[in-house]
Amino acid sequence: MSKTFPNEEWDLADATGKIGTWERVGIAVLMDIRRELQRINAALYCYNALAIPRLLREIAGNTRRPKKPKATRAEHEEAVARVLRGKNALEDK
Repeated sequence: MSKTFPNEEWDLADATGKIGTWERVGIAVLMDIRRELQRINAALYCYNALAIPRLLREIAGNTRRPKKPKATRAEHEEAVARVLRGKNALEDK
């Protein structure tokens, strides 16, 4: 791989149009993958992409349901007593 020209075009075929070795095909595929990874890397390091996790946390915080108030011990014991008496615990609420 050339450090001077990292994205140079790789000719697979020789002058007669035949592919010399499978090694050259592999190298060409790796260079295509490298070029695409560079594009993805450039897109991921832009400001908008870096801000996505922060924005998702803000949205999650804004849309979180409020917690239900916990029942006191007295309310819990009253509900249990109603169930034991045969009444539905949610009737009176």
